Amino acid sequence: MIKINELINNGDAKKALEIINKALTNNNEKLDLYYLKAKAEFSLNHFSDCINSTSKIISYNNDDIASRNLRALCYFNIGNLKESIKDFEKIIQINPKFDQPYNFIGALMFNSGKVKESIEYFIKCLKFNQNNNAARNNLINALTMHEVVNENIYVKLNNQINKLNKSFYYDQDLEGEIVKFYNSSNLIIKKNFNLLEYNGTQLYRRSSRYLNCSRHKKIFNEFKVIPKFCFSCFKIQISVKNVVDLIKLHIFFNKYNFKNNLTRKCMIELRPNIDDMYKGLIYCESLNQAESIKEELKDKINLNFDMQIKKGCTEFGNSYPEYKKLDSKYSDVGKKWEPTVEENFDKKHPNLNIFRISNVSSKGLFLQDVLVFRNWLYFAKKINDTTYKKISDDIFKSNFIDSKLK
Repeated sequence: MIKINELINNGDAKKALEIINKALTNNNEKLDLYYLKAKAEFSLNHFSDCINSTSKIISYNNDDIASRNLRALCYFNIGNLKESIKDFEKIIQINPKFDQPYNFIGALMFNSGKVKESIEYFIKCLKFNQNNNAARNNLINALTMHEVVNENIYVKLNNQINKLNKSFYYDQDLEGEIVKFYNSSNLIIKKNFNLLEYNGTQLYRRSSRYLNCSRHKKIFNEFKVIPKFCFSCFKIQISVKNVVDLIKLHIFFNKYNFKNNLTRKCMIELRPNIDDMYKGLIYCESLNQAESIKEELKDKINLNFDMQIKKGCTEFGNSYPEYKKLDSKYSDVGKKWEPTVEENFDKKHPNLNIFRISNVSSKGLFLQDVLVFRNWLYFAKKINDTTYKKISDDIFKSNFIDSKLK
């Protein structure tokens, strides 16, 4: 048993499965072997087989939490949210203090557009395990989209920081207002945490348009095929020279009334061999829309910036230079690709294509904004952008950024 488990944990699930299937004869059906079989099947993405194996265990022991948890994850991966939630809820019924199912249900609720309900589940998860960082991060993100009142520490911090933003005077001394907001927010956080590390380095203001970038990038990474959706994805990229201007750009994105409430984000660049360390992106639905908004914004942004229109992701254009041309439409890119690549991919990964809802961001500044500002300032210090000193000398170390800059 130990050897089989080691094979699975070391990435050789196929070999483990061969051993298990030989051991599982009609006269030797051991439940612990079936669980190892299920683990191996899950590792190999054989989700339907894993459901069969875990169901056999559950038929003998209805309260087997490990098997139900594995089956719930399988149901999610084949796109059966109803059965996935049913298994997670049964686990909670068996052990109400087990934290993980609350986070999983919360994530499913969030991705289904039920932000208020998702927040309730994230809070319950943290009640039973305050060190569940996945639930903490999910909660911090969800609080940028729905206001709640609760005794949870992250909710309280978020609401206190959001109140500071209410007195933000954008049109006067913006830099001074940022300094005041940032330092006041950190005082609030420090009263409750000696250390609150957060790995986020991008700040979104999301619209209702569903982009599903994770699916598109996975298709490209696996097959070097650019999804059809991405041929009509145009972005306005606004590049600025320093971290102070990046924060100002984020505040502009947060405040400005875009006609179509387009998704936009500000970020630091952690990918290798890519220029423009500080940038903002506005996701547009057509080239005409991008050109119109670019013209509209050129006199609205009071920063030293460079603005250009780009198509799709940088990686796509690096692999297929013709794709980068704005007027190329499909050109010769993609003509030799198998037309069924996306269809077959979606059949294999239905969980990446079942959510069609984008949760809309609220206006204002939140706990998430401050934690990402911290990371931006630390990044600036690491790359010798000394403008971070205009905001604060109180810099918070980020192990995540250190790992990316190695």
